[in-house]
Amino acid sequence: MVIVIILTFVSLFLSCLTSKPISENVKAVYSKVTAELYGYTVQDFWEKENPRGEGVLVYVPASQYLKPAKYYIWIVIDSQVFPLNGSSKDLTPSLPWPREASQNLWSKTGLSPLSASEAIRILY
Repeated sequence: MVIVIILTFVSLFLSCLTSKPISENVKAVYSKVTAELYGYTVQDFWEKENPRGEGVLVYVPASQYLKPAKYYIWIVIDSQVFPLNGSSKDLTPSLPWPREASQNLWSKTGLSPLSASEAIRILY
């Protein structure tokens, strides 16, 4: 619990220093969050172009410091949002899994629809 409070404080402090515009991809993910965010706000969500193919990876960098580590990662492709692991799905339960995407859509990402390990390596 103490770690969560410290991370929340650090996150809020850094967001004040590094205020950034909120992208449409981050908004698309954040609007689907329905579970407890452990003090994270929309400012804590970042994005990175998918280096393996199409789409944008949206993630919460500080989540890796939770114990046990949590990796909150989604991909936005063609205006559709998919959680890439169980932790992300827990926050956005209404979103479909990547394996539920059409083969045509998912093949554009260059990522496995069954594992988040590649996305974790890219982001963390």
